[in-house]
Amino acid sequence: MNQPGQTSVNVGLVGVGRWGQQHIAALEKAAQGKPGTRLVALCAGSAESANQAEARWGIPCDSDFQRFLERKELEAVIFSTPNYLHYSMTRQALEAGKHVLVEKPMSFTPEECDDLIALAARQQKVLFPGHEFRFFTLWESFKELLAGEAIGKPRYGSLELRRYPYNKGAGGWRHDPDRVGDWLLEEPIHYFDLALWFMLESAGPPTRLYAVSSAGSPERAAWHENFSALLNFKDGSYVQVTRTVASFDFRLQIHFTGTKGTLEGSWCAATDRDLNPRADLTLFRFGEAAPRHLEVSQQTGHAYDLHREIEAFAAAVRNLAPGLSGLAGRQAVYLCQAAARSLNSGQTVDLTGWK
Repeated sequence: MNQPGQTSVNVGLVGVGRWGQQHIAALEKAAQGKPGTRLVALCAGSAESANQAEARWGIPCDSDFQRFLERKELEAVIFSTPNYLHYSMTRQALEAGKHVLVEKPMSFTPEECDDLIALAARQQKVLFPGHEFRFFTLWESFKELLAGEAIGKPRYGSLELRRYPYNKGAGGWRHDPDRVGDWLLEEPIHYFDLALWFMLESAGPPTRLYAVSSAGSPERAAWHENFSALLNFKDGSYVQVTRTVASFDFRLQIHFTGTKGTLEGSWCAATDRDLNPRADLTLFRFGEAAPRHLEVSQQTGHAYDLHREIEAFAAAVRNLAPGLSGLAGRQAVYLCQAAARSLNSGQTVDLTGWK
C-alpha cells in the first residue's frame, strides 16, 4: 500500500451518466482537499458516450474497460455504474492493482463481498463502499450527538424515506431485476447502513429482521414499492426502516429515542440532488421545557457532500485515515438479503450469518 503522503491521488471514473456527472463535480471539489484527487481518465459504456465525455470535460475517455485499467497513471477507480457491473468490475480493478470506491451495492451477495474483501487484502488495496449518506454533514452531526449520548443510550430508531418513483437509468437497467438486483439493494441499503452506523457501537450486532412490503399495482410489486423492516439488536433496542417510492418529493426523516431524550433529523427537497434542500435537526431532553432546534447547514446532501466521501477515500489511499471498510458494504448487503428472505417467507429471519 502507498506510504503516507500529501500528493494527490490519480483517479479514474467509470460511468459518465447522471450519477457519474455528479461524481465529476465532486471530484473537482475533492481536488482541493488533503491529499486531494486528480481526475486523469474516464470510462464510458460506448464509443459514442466516450467521445462526448472527452469533448465535454477534456479528459481521456475509453469505452474499453481493460484499456482504461492499463493506464499507468491510474491509481484508484471510482465506479458509478449499474449495480450488476459492480462485482465483476471491482474485481478486475483490484486485480489490476487499483484502489476502488464502488457505489452501493458492493455486490449482490455477501459471499461476493467476502471475495472482494479478501482480494483487496491480498492486493493491499483500499476497497471503499459508496455509502455517501455517512458523509453528509447533517447525518454526521446526528451521529456525533448519538455518540456523545445526547439522548442517553438509544433504544429505538426510525428511518423513513418518502420519494418519487425511480427513473429507469441508462438502457432501463434500474427497472430490470437482473441488472438492478433486488430493489432493496437500490435504496433501502442506504438506510440499513445508516441504522448500523448509528447503532452498532451502543447496541451490539443485529439479531433478527422482519420485513413487509406492498404495492399499488401488481406490476410494481417486485419494486417493494412500500417497504418496512424491523431490525432488532443484541441489547434489546430496535430500528424501523421504511421507504416508499410512491411519493412526490424526496424526504428523509430520522428519529431516535434514548434513555435521556429524543433526536430528530430531516432532509427534504424536490429531488435527491436538489441545490435548495431544507435540513432540520432537533434535540429534546426529557425534563426540559421545550425541544432545541440545532443549527445545521442547509448546504448538505448529494449536491454538496459527495466530495467529502471522495476525500475520505483519497485519505485512505494515502494512509492518512482508515476510511470506510469493505466490511460495512458487506453488512449492508447482508441485511438486504435477509430482508428479501423475510419478504419471501413472511417470517422473521435470524441473523446468524452476521459478521
